[in-house]
Amino acid sequence: MLIFLAEKQAEINRPIEDVYNYVINMENFGKWFPNVIEMTSDNTLAHGEIGKKYTEQTKLPFNIKKSIPITVIESTHNSKFVTDGDFPPLMERMTVTFSAKTIDSTLVTWKMESRNHSRLANVFFMPIAKIIIKNRAEKGMLKLKQELEKPS
Repeated sequence: MLIFLAEKQAEINRPIEDVYNYVINMENFGKWFPNVIEMTSDNTLAHGEIGKKYTEQTKLPFNIKKSIPITVIESTHNSKFVTDGDFPPLMERMTVTFSAKTIDSTLVTWKMESRNHSRLANVFFMPIAKIIIKNRAEKGMLKLKQELEKPS
């Protein structure tokens, strides 16, 4: 069972194929998600392929920088994309789902959950993490929409 942290939706005025391909290329993550400094590929698998690995350089509260290993664990073309991060105590799972509203409009749902079931983490860490991640999700989804809708 996963512990819910945050969820945010955005309707993006671009075809589902464009939105899906942009999001599954995790090297784009820092362009739209706050505090991600850089994402680098760690293996030669294609973006979106199960087992694809990345290293996320992120800025945590108090200006602390952290490297987080990220692995693609599920990917269904134009439908769903799931990654697991190895950042204790968060042990995050990011799930992004896609649905075509029209031929030129896509509804994107971004969700973050924790795989950590420690009672100590749930009492002391998760309440703060929920606030931070919810704030980042709101900014991130707005930025994703802006990035994908800006004129070419």
